[in-house]
Amino acid sequence: RCFLQLGSPGPPPPFVLSPSMAERASKKTYPPAVDSNFSGIPNLDKVDVASSRRAYGELIEHIDAQIERFMGFLEANGASQDTVIFITADHGEHLGDHSEFAKGSPWEPSVRVPLVAVGPRIARGRVEPRPVETLDIVGSIMEIAGAGPAPAPMTARSLMPLLRGGRGPPPRAVVTSGLRARVQATSPEDRHMKCDWEMALRQFNQSALLKLVCCPAGCFKQGSMFPKMIGSAQVVLMEVVPVMGGGGFERNVLDLDSGRGLSEARELLASLGPRYRAACGRLLGVDGGALG
Repeated sequence: RCFLQLGSPGPPPPFVLSPSMAERASKKTYPPAVDSNFSGIPNLDKVDVASSRRAYGELIEHIDAQIERFMGFLEANGASQDTVIFITADHGEHLGDHSEFAKGSPWEPSVRVPLVAVGPRIARGRVEPRPVETLDIVGSIMEIAGAGPAPAPMTARSLMPLLRGGRGPPPRAVVTSGLRARVQATSPEDRHMKCDWEMALRQFNQSALLKLVCCPAGCFKQGSMFPKMIGSAQVVLMEVVPVMGGGGFERNVLDLDSGRGLSEARELLASLGPRYRAACGRLLGVDGGALG
């Protein structure tokens, strides 16, 4: 058995295109950014959002072409029938959505990534709408290789029951992610801010996809979604919209005054780390430490 991992250095900024790629990109049109207004935002108010989206799209198409070449190589060498391929990414890109660029936020343009699996004994044409973690690609590869479940302290699980066409639940009822990193301040009041957040996502009632976001010191990359908060804990419960529409990718459904979304938020809070449970548990009226 052989394992091969292929990666691409693009397309994060700067979006560098060859002359032929730039010419193709100039003739294409992509959907405009959602909820985008950079007026008065330092360093971003002069960005050509439409051109950036065209360049990004052209780089993605370039990667697609390289994947096609690789799959053609497998076919030509008789290896396509016993090779399983996973295609994914480490993060998304705002590209102007919600008046933000780059990555680092807990919002859908940044955290949502593709996951495609192709190979023998994998159901063709299957689309799984429920969220899964890219971490579980590792557990899936271990099962394919006959290595069995991932040993402790690894936490990876296998997606193969779903990929074979099974209709059972995903390996994780709750999908989590987070980030702690320094950020470049764009204004004096931002100098103490950090990208510091955790999120927990799950499907409720077979339809609503809800995501709890906890920022112990305020969510830095707010864009146009929420007022910027500095130094204060912030918690929101986002209903994720599966398909991009005029209302954006997600909307906050948590109302602490009326109690709307409070029970779902408390349930998701239990999946976050201790520091995040403590910081946002106070906002949700629960003892975050007791949840662990």
